[in-house]
Amino acid sequence: LQAPAGATITSITEVEPKDGTFFEVQIDELTEDGLVTLTMPEGMIHDLAGNTNSASTSLDNSVIFDTTRPTATISSDVSSPTNLSIIPVTIEFSEPVFGFELDELAVTNGSASNLTGSDDTYKAEIIPLEEGIVTVMVPSEVATDTTGNENTESLPFTIEFDVTSPSVTVEQSIDQADPTNNTPIHFTATFSEPMDQKTFTSEDVLVEGSTEASDVTITEISLTSFDIAIGTVPKSGTIEISIPAEMVNDLAG
Repeated sequence: LQAPAGATITSITEVEPKDGTFFEVQIDELTEDGLVTLTMPEGMIHDLAGNTNSASTSLDNSVIFDTTRPTATISSDVSSPTNLSIIPVTIEFSEPVFGFELDELAVTNGSASNLTGSDDTYKAEIIPLEEGIVTVMVPSEVATDTTGNENTESLPFTIEFDVTSPSVTVEQSIDQADPTNNTPIHFTATFSEPMDQKTFTSEDVLVEGSTEASDVTITEISLTSFDIAIGTVPKSGTIEISIPAEMVNDLAG
């Protein structure tokens, strides 16, 4: 007997036609998963004439003992937050499973559609219901492996759905003198939510007024605040700074 830990032959029973040629061997008390293989070396038993057996041969003398329940992991190539109206997700099981259907995905603040895949990998599309956190999970006992073990409950996958455009105010920096004869002149842009700093450049700043000011430098203060420095001011007068709509992206894009 070759088997995982704990395996024990607990009974040998003669079965039909009960002429001394067929026997059922029962193996119990396995404590680990693995391959169970039963063989019989030569010289172990005798026939009625006293001849000992030859070594056993077989094409089907192994069984996989499997009590491990499949697990599921949900992921997405889309980062959070997102403004996508359809969020793709991937559901990966720890082993091939059967019986996994679209309506078995549990979605909060959204719905699931277009489930594809097989074996251990499936894909679905999540459609958010409204702004906020969207949660997706695989409940327990909705898919089975080839042995019949039902899956365990997955950890929840969460992503924030955000389609609100950020607002922004631009004011003189708190320590900027007014009037002044020194450069650079500093302004502070404050957004209503964290911004993608890579999308905020000097070309996004509209400089107006009577001074013909130019040479804009932007420095991040925080995810929501940025320093705007005006380096060149050829003439006396006023400087007006603004940021037109749709120039800078928030983290959802």
